Amino acid sequence: MKSIVVINAYYSYNFAKVFIGSFRKYYPNYSLLVIDNNPKGSRESKFLKSLGLIYLRNKDSKKTHGAGLDVALSYCYKHDFDLMITFDIDILFLKKGIIEKCEDSFNRGFKYGGWQGKWHEYEWIYPQVGFYDIKLLKSLGLSFQPHRLTIDNHMLDTAFYISYFLKSQGYKPEVFEDWRKYVLHFGSGSTKCANGSSRLNQFIGLATDGWYVNKRKKFFKRKDVKIYL
Repeated sequence: MKSIVVINAYYSYNFAKVFIGSFRKYYPNYSLLVIDNNPKGSRESKFLKSLGLIYLRNKDSKKTHGAGLDVALSYCYKHDFDLMITFDIDILFLKKGIIEKCEDSFNRGFKYGGWQGKWHEYEWIYPQVGFYDIKLLKSLGLSFQPHRLTIDNHMLDTAFYISYFLKSQGYKPEVFEDWRKYVLHFGSGSTKCANGSSRLNQFIGLATDGWYVNKRKKFFKRKDVKIYL
C-alpha cells in the first residue's frame, strides 16, 4: 500500500509550523504533500518550500479548499498512490496512532472514513481527519470542487460532497469516534478566507471577534504548541 498525507496551506504560517513540526515528531519519514494556496513569494510559501516536503501550488484563482485537494488528487493519480489521508492544517499531533487507524481501516476494506460530523440533518466525513481510496475516487471521476446538489439545493464542498456521493453508492465509512485522542483540532477561525466569505466552498473565514481571538491566543500559548513556533 502506498499512502500519503495531504494538507492545504493558506495564510496559516503559524498553524503550518505547528502541524508540520508535530507531525514530523511522530511520523518523521511519512510522505507529506502540502498544497500552497498563498501568494507567490509570501513568507509562508518560502517557509513551506524550504522544508523539503512534497510541495505543489494551487493555481486555481478561487483558492478553495476543494481546488487544493483536487491538486493533491492529481498528484496521487500520477504517482500511483492507494490511500490519501487528509488533515486540516490547524491541527496539533498529540501522539502516534491516527495514521495507523487510517491505514488499518483501508486494509480492512473501507474506502473512506475519519471524523464524522453533522451538517443540517446529514452526517459527513469531515476533512479535518479523513482518508480516501484514491483508486475508487479515480474510477468514479470524483472531485473535491463544489457541487450543487438538488438535495435542499445546498452547495457541498470538499469531503462533504465526496461523503454524500459515496454513501449514496452504498459505501459505508469507517467512523473514528476517538480521533481527539491523537490530534487537537483548533477549529473555526483558523485560516484566512480568499474572499472574506465563510461559505462552504471557501476556506473558513478569519474571525475577528473576541471569542476567536482569545481562542487563538490560548492555543498558541500551549506549551506543546509553542515548541514548534
